[in-house]
Amino acid sequence: MRILSPEARAYRTEAGWLALKWRRETGWEIPSRRSKVIMRVWFYWPDKRRRDQDNPLKQLQDSLTDVLWEDDRQVLPRVMDFAVDKHQPRVEIELEVMGEGDSGGRADKRDRNRDARAERRA
Repeated sequence: MRILSPEARAYRTEAGWLALKWRRETGWEIPSRRSKVIMRVWFYWPDKRRRDQDNPLKQLQDSLTDVLWEDDRQVLPRVMDFAVDKHQPRVEIELEVMGEGDSGGRADKRDRNRDARAERRA
């Protein structure tokens, strides 16, 4: 069991609510447990401080579990890039669902959720 800091708990709560709002607005359907979800992530940090992307990525993935997918084992996270944006720090996400028969990292069967984009302020 992990003990989260107050900041981490607040992040998870906010990210979860934003994802739920986005899901309702876009009609995103939670994929079956047999499907995989490719989650492409772009981080826009508030400053040039050195950061490890692993912890924020895991926090984000945990925050979106039960909101956008059933189990975080379904998720194939990809950090695409990171940059500094002092005026609008944020995390941008692009999701793509791979159907049950897809393999080898290819998404031949894409459902209607392909290229859905969610944005969250960091």
